[in-house]
Amino acid sequence: PYPGRAVTVSAVSGDWWTGITLVAVRLGSPASTPAIAIDSLRLRYASLLHVVRTRELGERYVTGLAVTSRQRANGQWDLLAPFAATDSATASDTTPGRPVTVSRFTVRRASLIAYARDDSARTGRSRPLRVSDLRVDARHARLGAAPEVRIDSLGAHVAFPDSAMPPLDVALAGDLIAGRLTLPRLTATAGGTRITAHGTLQLPDTAHHGLRDVDVVVDARPARFADLAPLVPALATRDSAIVHVEARGSSDSVRIRANVDLPRNGRITIGGTLTPRTTDVAAALDVQLRDVDPRVLFAKASQPGSVSGALEVNVRGPSLREASGTATLELAPTVRYGKWTARGVIARATVRRGVARIAVQGDMRPWRLAARATLAPFDSVRTYDARVRVLTIGTHPAALDTVTLAVALRGNRITFAARAAIGGGTARADGHWTLGTPIAWRVS
Repeated sequence: PYPGRAVTVSAVSGDWWTGITLVAVRLGSPASTPAIAIDSLRLRYASLLHVVRTRELGERYVTGLAVTSRQRANGQWDLLAPFAATDSATASDTTPGRPVTVSRFTVRRASLIAYARDDSARTGRSRPLRVSDLRVDARHARLGAAPEVRIDSLGAHVAFPDSAMPPLDVALAGDLIAGRLTLPRLTATAGGTRITAHGTLQLPDTAHHGLRDVDVVVDARPARFADLAPLVPALATRDSAIVHVEARGSSDSVRIRANVDLPRNGRITIGGTLTPRTTDVAAALDVQLRDVDPRVLFAKASQPGSVSGALEVNVRGPSLREASGTATLELAPTVRYGKWTARGVIARATVRRGVARIAVQGDMRPWRLAARATLAPFDSVRTYDARVRVLTIGTHPAALDTVTLAVALRGNRITFAARAAIGGGTARADGHWTLGTPIAWRVS
């Protein structure tokens, strides 16, 4: 199935009755590195006649497996392309073939190198994903239309293409029976982060295209932010957190509960239901913040502070563009950051058919803030309208009484108008800006 590549075997030993051993198995062309190389492949069976009649192998041992695969421009991986072609050619054939069973399957010293297709936005070839020290101990493996396997242990070391990502060491045990994946133990460590997980889920099949009967628990003790920074650049790298996540439901609707314990007694609690789809959208979330110091989470936060409050979201609709619902953010009576203190900060949003109307109010002495905005972020032509009014509480050192700002975005054109009352007088500014052109404005 691989044009220009051939399978070679250096030595064969064994007999018809107990087993066979293949040495130095190679798939590739003579002038290139083999796509698949196996130092030793040993098969054990009752007899070769028994294998032909029952399609049952007693034991399979693979030692020194090395696989190198490259992704083509169309997204297909070269080693999987023949199987994809076979699947499409036989998609109408629903007759199940006889499965092959293996009583015990052992892999030692295996590795994988995967080269993703080139990114035209960058120069040079992308770095490969490298999986090394792959070892597997499995039994009761059944290969066919409904694969099954019991994994006593599986371990591997993974090096990511992004050199900033720390290498990952994975170890797990579990089984796949009748399409149901059960993982009693999964451990992953990367840098200073250690993750453990356990749970069950039903895999997709011909009648169901998503995951079902999900019941998964994940703990990170700790989750070191420096290890996550390559994925979330805005995240601070100094600290770490203790994370506990529970997910139950399906890929259509998942119920989540999560706790994140942060340094300096901070905590984030998340609960609710999500539909991770772009159709039939539904979200009911409750997020609680307690004594969260912004410096712990955000790389650009340099001042000490404390944020407590609650966020409630209830949104439902046939799509993001047609969704309707409400959202409320209410911060604790006092929010501190550096020398700034905010009091009574409340934000409320009403969403109707994808259009959100938001109102925000709060005090940050010497100002009192009130803002209203209308957003349509999922419309084909994005529109945003915002009006902000700032009122001085007490006496402002610059004799500033009030400031009113109105901003509107239609497509790629922004218009704005500002008015300020200063020391008994009034100042105005207005203008417009088409993205990619100079700003036109005037002051009066």
